[in-house]
Amino acid sequence: MMKKKLIFIYNADSGKLNLAFDIAHKILSPSSYQCDLCSLSHGYFQMHASWKRFIENLDLDVEYLHRDEYPASAPVHAELPLILLQQESGSSIFMSKDEISACDSGESLQQAIEEKLSF
Repeated sequence: MMKKKLIFIYNADSGKLNLAFDIAHKILSPSSYQCDLCSLSHGYFQMHASWKRFIENLDLDVEYLHRDEYPASAPVHAELPLILLQQESGSSIFMSKDEISACDSGESLQQAIEEKLSF
């Protein structure tokens, strides 16, 4: 039986140069930064410790992808950022861009994930 997996898809591209641009954008113009998932889970240079602990304590597999790593052939496409739930029956949207954006802190995102997982 396949273990359920949460797939976090960031609205940012991979690579060191893109990371440098993202860091600069977050510092210089945080209100216009385009990835709320990144803003909620990461500081300027690394993942928030509380977010890392939260993810490590989930009883699920977790995968992180940047938008350029998410295959065009993937079964689910929606506005990014996005959290998918992958199970034996396939992948489905676990949290949409709007649901992620509605969270005002990393803790509120964690709470929203826990609530959705409890159903």
